[in-house]
Amino acid sequence: MIPTVTVLATGYAKGYSPNQCVHSTAREVFYWDEERAINRLVSEHPLCASIIALARAKILQALLDIGYRGTKSEMIAERNRAWAWLFAEQSDFREFCSDAGYSPRIVRAKAIEISQHGLQWRAAAGTGKRYRNKVSEAA
Repeated sequence: MIPTVTVLATGYAKGYSPNQCVHSTAREVFYWDEERAINRLVSEHPLCASIIALARAKILQALLDIGYRGTKSEMIAERNRAWAWLFAEQSDFREFCSDAGYSPRIVRAKAIEISQHGLQWRAAAGTGKRYRNKVSEAA
């Protein structure tokens, strides 16, 4: 069984230091920061790594879909579905963010930024780090 993780915000009031992990039961684990909680779960429960990867992949795909600027009708439909999923209150978006360890507010802000300015997935031709390295090696 995978335990529920609670990230403590007021641990000092309970007398714990930020480096301690407080186990209350076998089913619930308390941590000071989300990154430490996720790392511990992944190391102790291999299934967690799959759940986290799936959640992050779904969020990334939604962001990629929102960044689409072409004219293909099926991709425009995907962009609209991604937008609806990210911003509808009745969707499972918040659950996926929780599983991925992301803040829904930050993901939504990034989605708005991508929709306004596009998504640069890779450097323009002749401007990337690998290209610059090849040119400097050849010189």
